Amino acid sequence: MPAPRIRPAPSRAPDHGWGRMESPGVRPDRNSGGNDMRGFPFGRAEEHLRHVPMVAALGLRFLALGPGRASMAMPPVAATRGTADGPPHAGAVVALLDHLSSCAVFAALDRYRPTATLDLRLDFMAPPDVPGEITAGAECLALDGDVAHVRAEARQADGRLVALSTAVFMIGNFPGTSAAEDDLAQPGGPAALPPADMLFPALCRIEDDADGYRLQPCRHLIGATPLPALHGGAIGALLLEAATRAGRGRRLRSLSIHYLRPAPAGPLLAAVRTERDGRRAASLALAALERAGGPALALGRASLAD
Repeated sequence: MPAPRIRPAPSRAPDHGWGRMESPGVRPDRNSGGNDMRGFPFGRAEEHLRHVPMVAALGLRFLALGPGRASMAMPPVAATRGTADGPPHAGAVVALLDHLSSCAVFAALDRYRPTATLDLRLDFMAPPDVPGEITAGAECLALDGDVAHVRAEARQADGRLVALSTAVFMIGNFPGTSAAEDDLAQPGGPAALPPADMLFPALCRIEDDADGYRLQPCRHLIGATPLPALHGGAIGALLLEAATRAGRGRRLRSLSIHYLRPAPAGPLLAAVRTERDGRRAASLALAALERAGGPALALGRASLAD
């Protein structure tokens, strides 16, 4: 049986073919103002978005939800942009696709169970070059025991495809905890928002370091508040930036990330090793570490080409 195909979005106001929040399979929740889907924390999808600091900082909001499916918009707030009047930053797109993919898993569950990203692969069609909203859709293609497989896509404001992603999630354990500690997954209060003029490079501040590239995190990059731990999208943004800077002008075409353990809410180092440096293409091996020589928190591989 062929795998479900992600429908191409129309050139204007793409909704990824899944209707709006009132579509079948989505039940409005009068108490929260969001929708009642039992697989989400609180059983309310919109409430979940407000309690994850990095998600709140990027202003992510749902466009539609259905069984195993979710679509989101990332508005053109400062925290998503690379420059004051510029297009969305590619690192913000990584965070969007990572979190949206986890929401597609929540939408496939009949009760809340925590999830953790195991693997995330991103293929970049073109860098965002149009200021405005990014829209994205994700579908949980399979639930195999406690493992979920998700495919997603992101498009910029003119409808052009920006990136595709596939992801694998572990279901049932909050990052860094055992199944017996799942109560840690219940979020606290709504997350604080960053200053209205804080751009993505200030939100996710990455500096050159003697050992690679160092992320100086802020509270707005947290994904798992009880630990606390950095959002997987923040780690992805760090590895993307490290690969881009090490690529010497070549365009990043794909990035694969293997998440090994939670990243504590502190400085994070990205180490880069060149595997191949050809005339027109290069392959890089990446690692996210707490410190030089320490154990890897995530491993990555990037392909770049002219």
